[in-house]
Amino acid sequence: MNSQNTPIQNKTIALAGVHLALSQIQQVAWQGNTDQQQLHTSLQSLFIDQPDSYLSVYGSVEALRPGLVTLKESLTELQKQAVVERYKYQKSLFTLTKKFCKNNYLVDQISTTLELINHAESTVDQNQDLIARCAQLYQNTLSTLKPRIIIYGQPDILAQSHQAATIRSLLLAGVRSTLLWYQAGGSGLTLLLNRASYLHTIDQYLS
Repeated sequence: MNSQNTPIQNKTIALAGVHLALSQIQQVAWQGNTDQQQLHTSLQSLFIDQPDSYLSVYGSVEALRPGLVTLKESLTELQKQAVVERYKYQKSLFTLTKKFCKNNYLVDQISTTLELINHAESTVDQNQDLIARCAQLYQNTLSTLKPRIIIYGQPDILAQSHQAATIRSLLLAGVRSTLLWYQAGGSGLTLLLNRASYLHTIDQYLS
């Protein structure tokens, strides 16, 4: 990947991608809906396998803006219930992605299946089958790793198959962004130590 961005810019972009997916998971789990453009941005990131830059995975700063806003909230409003919940998901994604990277079989299976889905030319705007296929891929692969990610929300919403599928597809997108973050040099320790740098970079993108 060729990128003229600084390491902290790349890490901020990737982590904003994580939080874009996580905020949508929360919206689905608690409200039963999601923003279609944000969902599109997250899911399409799964199919950008040779990006020119970290930002190109998500299309543009404007497309990633909701993720940047959510990430800023997560770094500044630590006592907020939604943020506490999001940090639990983030920690689980970090653990899951590390385990995934060590499992060559799952890496190959996910890569191959995403190529097949992409070649089918499904789009989230035109075909809900994309969500179903991504959800099935997550269920067949990443959900077999322990411990499983526990999703909090309204029980009646979580029991609906199409809502559960949307959440699983977003978890897959969250793993994709977490993997990018690791590739950019991200780690739990540096996230704590570089909090001010993340916030400064977020403000630059949002200005």
